[in-house]
Amino acid sequence: MKTKLQTKDLYNNFHTSFLNPRDIEITKNRKSVFVVDSESKRIRKIDMTSSQNTVSTFAGSSLHLQSIEGVGTTAGFTYIQSICITSNDFEIFVLGARIIRRSC
Repeated sequence: MKTKLQTKDLYNNFHTSFLNPRDIEITKNRKSVFVVDSESKRIRKIDMTSSQNTVSTFAGSSLHLQSIEGVGTTAGFTYIQSICITSNDFEIFVLGARIIRRSC
């Protein structure tokens, strides 16, 4: 089932779309929220320290059709199932189609 989730501001302006949010992780210090957006093949980061809860792409891109090692939007995922953040908030592990990858 495809789910489209969008965030709005006070004036009902759309800012960010999540095409199929599948998993969510919150850092221990509660400063960041990471969302697996499996349809767009991205891991999105929500900065909870800003008054606007800024959303950015932490890793991945919908332009990549295969799994590619890289940093930020140069990384490619064929499928993202879930993520896990280590207790020190330093590493993120990404579980995808038959692969586990580490992001720092």
